[in-house]
Amino acid sequence: MQRGPATLLATVVVLCVCAGGCNSERTKPGAAPKVTSFTLESKLMGRPMFEALATPAGGGKGRTLLVFLHGYGAAPRETLSPAFLAALRRLGDRAPVVFLPEGDTGWWHDNREGPWGSYVLREAIPAALARSGANPHRVAIGGISMGGFGALDLDVRVRRRNRLRAARLAPARAQPLALPRTRLDRRRRPGPASPDRHNPRA
Repeated sequence: MQRGPATLLATVVVLCVCAGGCNSERTKPGAAPKVTSFTLESKLMGRPMFEALATPAGGGKGRTLLVFLHGYGAAPRETLSPAFLAALRRLGDRAPVVFLPEGDTGWWHDNREGPWGSYVLREAIPAALARSGANPHRVAIGGISMGGFGALDLDVRVRRRNRLRAARLAPARAQPLALPRTRLDRRRRPGPASPDRHNPRA
């Protein structure tokens, strides 16, 4: 039986959250999450962006923030299907706050259509953290279709930025490079050339 988009989205949410530390104990389902919409006046995009938050019952303080990037031409609010919200509810106390920024058809990276990647990292995520109270040290990015590409691209971008930051902070130290010995290295080195008995001048 082929799965529909709603079921697929619900599965993605469960996998994104459970991959971080599911255990064998069953989690008691919580109440229905609260879905809210807000407008972010983006300076980078130069226009208002329409975002959505799904906050588990009990509030989002200290929870993981899952940034879920929608597919090509979709919208944040329509991505929050009944199956999606049911998956969050089944996670109970382990449910994250789910943030869905507006991405239109921008492929979630900086391009000719606009600085979509910078907008997510520098404006959208900080706004979602401020509104939800989620833990800024526990932020995950996922997505579907165009959003899956965007999640991978943003992950690479953040990792590269962190490596550059660490390189600037760390003192430069030259270390000798130790290479493993190979079979060629273990061969006996040739000694002095022996006289050629067929060469009378040797």
